[in-house]
Amino acid sequence: MTITERSALAGQPIVWKEDLTDDCTAEWAGVK
Repeated sequence: MTITERSALAGQPIVWKEDLTDDCTAEWAGVK
């Protein structure tokens, strides 16, 4: 997932299931 995609999701409920193995995404999802 790119920074642009993350920014687009910033205002929405974060429900990432497949990307949580990526440290940066996990951090964005609040699980790290």
